[in-house]
Amino acid sequence: MLTPSGSPPAGGWPVVIVNHGHIPEFEYSTERSYINTSRYFASQGFLVLKPDYRGHDLSAGYASGRLLARSEFAVDVLNLLSTLKSIPNVNQNRIFMYGHSMGGEISLMVMESVPFIRAATLWAPSTTTFPEIVLHFVQNRSSTKKDLETFTTQYSEFVNQYPIAQISAIENLDYINTPIIIHHSTTDESVPYEWGVTLFDKLKALNKSVSFYEYVGDNHDISGHWSQALSRDVEFFNSFK
Repeated sequence: MLTPSGSPPAGGWPVVIVNHGHIPEFEYSTERSYINTSRYFASQGFLVLKPDYRGHDLSAGYASGRLLARSEFAVDVLNLLSTLKSIPNVNQNRIFMYGHSMGGEISLMVMESVPFIRAATLWAPSTTTFPEIVLHFVQNRSSTKKDLETFTTQYSEFVNQYPIAQISAIENLDYINTPIIIHHSTTDESVPYEWGVTLFDKLKALNKSVSFYEYVGDNHDISGHWSQALSRDVEFFNSFK
């Protein structure tokens, strides 16, 4: 948690939940990962909470595997949200959400589950039809044929056990009533730019409040337009009083 300097405004600090993207659990750091983004929001007067998903750094537990991890991480964020009333000087009516990459899909799952997120920003949201989304990253990151074969077996068992449509964030967008902005680079090397465009189109088709910002020639972290994108986020959040 990062608290802004100075005294809280009347009604308490607005809150930004920073849902981070995929980082191997053993590399993730509570204090260092996404620190610049967290500090930026805090410098703009937001109390920042960056949840450590289960098994990350010193967080208890572990994710059950590639196919259910995102849903479990969304549960972790929901549990965090349930504790907000215990934090002093928090404005319960101004809870915002930032999600990058995998954190973008986790944010969607959360917004499909609770109605009180005032607005959200999604950076290069890693979301498409489930569980094909997992297959995309397994194919890109696996170094051996055996790993792909293992995943194929897990996939076959998984689809026979779980209601896939209920797990897939992009198939439940009609539950979302939170205004959203999406940032995506045309040359994202990790999450296909087309995924961001498709998400935007689906939300628009459902008459949801959504805006899309395109960054030409940037990377997955939108580092070349980082300040511009965050400034847009702050202006967007501040429009909800």
